[in-house]
Amino acid sequence: MAAGEPRCGHRHPLLGNPHHHPLVGGGLHPGGDPLQPAAAELRLKISEVVDRSVLTFFGSGLFPVAPGTAGSLAALVVGWGAWNICDPSFQPYLFPLLGILASAGCVICGERIEALFGKKDPGAVVIDEAAGQWLALSALPWLAPESVDQIWPWAAAFVGFRILDVLKPFGIRRLESLPRGWGVLLDDVAAGLVVAPLLWVGMRYWGAS
Repeated sequence: MAAGEPRCGHRHPLLGNPHHHPLVGGGLHPGGDPLQPAAAELRLKISEVVDRSVLTFFGSGLFPVAPGTAGSLAALVVGWGAWNICDPSFQPYLFPLLGILASAGCVICGERIEALFGKKDPGAVVIDEAAGQWLALSALPWLAPESVDQIWPWAAAFVGFRILDVLKPFGIRRLESLPRGWGVLLDDVAAGLVVAPLLWVGMRYWGAS
């Protein structure tokens, strides 16, 4: 060993311990990559943040009272905004596409619901409500334009979906027993798909289209 060279594990008077770099928190060990554990932990934290954001529909499911209703209302507001900035030629596809995207997010992130929230179907998970609400709104492009400009079809889609999502008639409740994220999702999807034709028929019956 050359004169003045620090022994392995000894502190250098200026550099400190050569195996503990101040920027990586003590990971400079021969034969190993000190950044791998930190990078893996960072990826895990980012993944958890993304999963929680998707599953709670960007925090709307964290509302302390009636989180499912809050999630549906948030989806309604997002849908209304998207409808008003969307090109009219794309409007017939808007809500089915949003429903599909939300459904995909629910299934993909839904594998970690129990790990993140400690329950199979916690109230904070409302991405399924967003998917169902958007599918319920998919009847709007088939109504008369002057009726869609009013609040009533939007309110009817919201109230109708909330009623069916809570009561879960027509065998919808049985879908909750499906495994993984499917059980969380499909009861809301079914409720939305029931509301859409009922909304169309109801608006036509009352002469709004």
